[in-house]
Amino acid sequence: MIKLFDYQRKSIDDAYFNSITNNHHGNTILDFDMGYGKTVCALAYHQKYFRDKQILVIAPASVRDAKVWQKEFERFIGEGEIKVESYAKLAQLKDTKNTFIIFDECHALKNPVSGRSKIAQKIAQEPTNRFVGLSGTTHPNGWYDIAGYFVLFGISKNKTEFYRHYVEQRPARYGKFMEIVGYKRIPQLKKEWRGISIRRDLEGVRELPEQIFYNVFCETKADPRASDGELRKQFGISFENIPQKMAYLTENAVQDAEKQLLALLEQGQDMVIFYRINAELEKIKATIKKYNPKAKIAFVNGKQHDNTDGANYVVAQYTAGSQGLNLQEFRYTVFFAPTYSWQDYVQAVARTYRTGQTEKTVFYRFYGGIYDDIWAAIEQKQDFNFRAFLATKG
Repeated sequence: MIKLFDYQRKSIDDAYFNSITNNHHGNTILDFDMGYGKTVCALAYHQKYFRDKQILVIAPASVRDAKVWQKEFERFIGEGEIKVESYAKLAQLKDTKNTFIIFDECHALKNPVSGRSKIAQKIAQEPTNRFVGLSGTTHPNGWYDIAGYFVLFGISKNKTEFYRHYVEQRPARYGKFMEIVGYKRIPQLKKEWRGISIRRDLEGVRELPEQIFYNVFCETKADPRASDGELRKQFGISFENIPQKMAYLTENAVQDAEKQLLALLEQGQDMVIFYRINAELEKIKATIKKYNPKAKIAFVNGKQHDNTDGANYVVAQYTAGSQGLNLQEFRYTVFFAPTYSWQDYVQAVARTYRTGQTEKTVFYRFYGGIYDDIWAAIEQKQDFNFRAFLATKG
């Protein structure tokens, strides 16, 4: 039997009881905080309640390629087989039967009309299958995020039925579409959600080592509060639209990030380094090469998912590397640039700060230019909205 902490053992028992009493046959969502131990809890859930079924894990490609699940399966179970595929391969699995499916980072299925969601719905609703969804950020944007889960569990037939039953809409002031203005039947909405999911927070259940955050202040290059005329005069550039201005200000926020990163590398610690766009990746690669040309680097992004075992540095793009990876062997994390998404930031922190971590974890966040405003939004647990920023800052 898999060894669990008491709080983990109680959580999976509660999840099973909750699912059975709400007629979901053991299917459930483990809406557990990042670092709670969702992987081991899912494996233990299978071993205790559905051991007769083979295991199929559907995960982000970066998690599949890093063999996270295979390592944990070998560590905690050791016998039998586990199959791991990415969400991109779902179409090849549409005829899956008599299987226990783990939808890792199941918020990938929030949109019920996407191709991957429709196939997942077919697999999940096959009578011989059982499934569990794992996520620490199931619906960060509000109740409309749970439409995909309601269809997955068969509570709503489709997105249209979910919206008709639970969502208040009206014609948008601009554009030919409907905008959400509120929700209806909220008590029933919450009751149904509690019937398919169980929420657990990490805080208070287990003492984790200390977290230390350092803000690294870089020299500002492009002042985000400067007018278009001032930026044109200083840099000889004009903007045709808001997205172009946003791209310029973020790509040119600071001018000595490489120097600051080099200073951190010279401390001699292995590190996880998060970035947002390819231009930042090239700067990181050049800086690491300058410090140590022989360093072993694992890259995790939309095109490359290296094995992180034995790496000196894991260089990860937020959109690919912030989800699912267990990097608790690293104590130091650098945010070379901020992400606009609070959800991606929380996920990124949880790659090293999670159950099983025994050492204090240190995080470095680069500040300067518009980075200051992006971090300010993240600190408020909000996504950064550039249009709103322009409206308030002028």
